[in-house]
Amino acid sequence: MLEVAFARLPLSDEAAYGGIWSEVDEQHFSTELRRQMAANGLRCGIVGMQLPVQLKEALDASEPGAAERGEDSAADPELDRAPRRIQCRSGQRAKVLVTKQLDMFSLLLKEDGYTRGHLFSQAQCLFGLKAYPLGDGRAKIELTPEVEHGEMKTQFVGRDGSVMPQLGQDRVVLDKLRLSAMLAPGHVLMISGTPDVKGVGSSFFTETDSGTTYRRILLVRLAVTQYDDLFAPDQIVTPLATPGE
Repeated sequence: MLEVAFARLPLSDEAAYGGIWSEVDEQHFSTELRRQMAANGLRCGIVGMQLPVQLKEALDASEPGAAERGEDSAADPELDRAPRRIQCRSGQRAKVLVTKQLDMFSLLLKEDGYTRGHLFSQAQCLFGLKAYPLGDGRAKIELTPEVEHGEMKTQFVGRDGSVMPQLGQDRVVLDKLRLSAMLAPGHVLMISGTPDVKGVGSSFFTETDSGTTYRRILLVRLAVTQYDDLFAPDQIVTPLATPGE
């Protein structure tokens, strides 16, 4: 069971953003990956059981309540960007949408010392999410930045040893920016943009609302239980987004 939520801060609030990251373990990931991420305007790390105070305040300011749905539930673009719980099957891809669908969308990607520009129509940024549970209660979590774009069309995908037709868009997968983290129950994988807004980080994690530009922060928490009653309050870790008292 994974919890997915977004926090956001005004782009101008650099002090709060820096304060949050000062309490995040970025050394969990290799230097090479962090360098590649930073070149594309992305930043990632691991948070323990206690969230930074400023991050918790940003979460509490967002809409409370999580949509408790499996990854096979019917996807709604707006609902998928709200806090939710996902019951993942081992190794099966789920989608975490991070932007609304845009009529036209440009993406700057830096790879192998070159900067390439891409222009897409009817595009939406997301992360492909996979989880691989281990016997000791931990799980390996993979997040891969992707862009779905273009007209909906029938595609053939492999699942459970067979090939099935599925309606979907073309997909660009940014494999070199894939994250892989080993999480213990209650720990959080956190990803957002670098202080200097640029590239993939700008496209995925900045948005303008009512004239104010915000940074958005994606949080994925492992919430594992051995009990059947997954939502019993004494059997699960405290949710990422909780209603205020």
